Amino acid sequence: MCLNKSAFLGFGPTDSKTTIAGIEIIEISNGLIVKQWGEWDVGEHQFNAKSNL
Repeated sequence: MCLNKSAFLGFGPTDSKTTIAGIEIIEISNGLIVKQWGEWDVGEHQFNAKSNL
């Protein structure tokens, strides 16, 4: 949970609380990142931003 203090994903700043949930999977080989995959659910952030317009 954080405050939307600047424009993000086309919304804001709203100065209201918002949530962005997600997951990052990172493969490390010999101390280096060799693959990265991430998926983020910005739906709640967009809903919170729209409801504060």
